[in-house]
Amino acid sequence: MSGVTITEGLRDDQVEAALRIFYEAFSVKLRGFRDADEFVGLFRRAVLGDLCIVATGDDGRLLGVLTLKWRGREFLQLRLGLLFRRFAPWRAVCLLARLLLLHTGEKGAALVVDMAAVAPASRGLGVGTLLLEAAEAKGREYGAPRMALFVLGDNDGAIRLYERQGYVRTKQEHGSLVRLAVGSESVWRMEKPLP
Repeated sequence: MSGVTITEGLRDDQVEAALRIFYEAFSVKLRGFRDADEFVGLFRRAVLGDLCIVATGDDGRLLGVLTLKWRGREFLQLRLGLLFRRFAPWRAVCLLARLLLLHTGEKGAALVVDMAAVAPASRGLGVGTLLLEAAEAKGREYGAPRMALFVLGDNDGAIRLYERQGYVRTKQEHGSLVRLAVGSESVWRMEKPLP
């Protein structure tokens, strides 16, 4: 796709825009937050920008963001003290419980696509495909045998994208904890081997 640049790492001046893209894309999953400002305020200083791949337009605007989990490191580094200083104790406990339920631990050697989101105006233009291809290149560089990701069972557009890229559904989680954590009936784990 012309007019799109894919780079590794999120610059400090891009953090707020990236968090807003994530909030908009995952507002159902992040419904414990009042609004995007509250979400950005909590996580602005809690990101590891090196575990991120970004797509920018010719004008420098962020078009999409993909974050990774690799060997115990992940993009969002929530500090409990910050959570309890920022919110009333009862609200901090509720938010912590939701965030822990959303946390997808990876015990294998897969490089995990933790979050992938494209700005609404850039959806359907191939930005998600470019981000996934860059993530897979990173996986090969790391020597990961496979890629893994989790997607809401009712997110048909994302599932189609992942399947076009060679990901297959390997496990489905469902039940009351899934509904509580993500506001959806099910979550699929999808994987793709890396040659």
